[in-house]
Amino acid sequence: MIVNIPYTIVNNDIIEQGVDHLLSIKEPVGFDVETNKDGSIHFIQIYSNVSETSLIFPVEELDIEKLTSKWSSLEVVGHNLSYDLSACFKQFGNHPIPIADTFLLACSLQEDQKGLKTLCNQYFGSPIVKWEDLFGDYDYSNMSKEKYNYIANDPYYTYYLYNYYVNVGAYQFVLKAHDIDLKAMLRYMYASIRGLIVDSDKFNTYLEQYTHQVDELQDKLNTYAGWEVRTTSTKDLKRLLFEQLQLPLPPVTTEKGDVSVSKEALSYVPDKDGVVSLITQVKESRAILTAMKNL
Repeated sequence: MIVNIPYTIVNNDIIEQGVDHLLSIKEPVGFDVETNKDGSIHFIQIYSNVSETSLIFPVEELDIEKLTSKWSSLEVVGHNLSYDLSACFKQFGNHPIPIADTFLLACSLQEDQKGLKTLCNQYFGSPIVKWEDLFGDYDYSNMSKEKYNYIANDPYYTYYLYNYYVNVGAYQFVLKAHDIDLKAMLRYMYASIRGLIVDSDKFNTYLEQYTHQVDELQDKLNTYAGWEVRTTSTKDLKRLLFEQLQLPLPPVTTEKGDVSVSKEALSYVPDKDGVVSLITQVKESRAILTAMKNL
């Protein structure tokens, strides 16, 4: 089952109208691309919450420069945008402006599963349906209504996942939890991935400041525990929370039946002296720091 998302297949008669509509929107739009086996872009999909429609641009059939020459004014949200924007830059020499990547948000929020469809199923109850299970190989030469509807889903779901994070305060939490402009960091990341010139001095300043913040958080946790706690270690967290502090075990277990220290599990553990919140903050901080160091 695929959720029926309204979509419009853009042709050369309406491409200017479609682009003008997108440029008139004063909020982020959902963004996704579909690529051929050689990595070239076949479709560009952009979801407009104003018209509640996914616009599908068949790249090879359009005067696509009418979109690509102006889309640097668009503010887009996507899932794993580094792939999509890299493909755009390689093919067109530019790309829209990334506001947030729901994949990186999921990483920084320590989501157990980070796939778009899995997250949307978790929060919205949307079906998890794979292209391969429905249509077999990725073949865009013979598009059906069902295939078009499938590719219209991704920018729609990305937009609503981002919107969900904003509405529940998760996105703001990431911004407030760390003294760094996450939006700026994302732009540096995307620019670096695609080999663009960035202000390396400013980025290195961000990195140095952020590393210092993470070290301070880690020192605070180690001082509280009296020993060096690795927040990536299930064994260390169990030792601190359930042996040393003797906090009650959460009603969440792993697939093997062991006690879990996942984000969900920690939400059930009493936040004695703020230690659970501190552990969560250290884990989130390290996820973002790792992303920065991997550039």
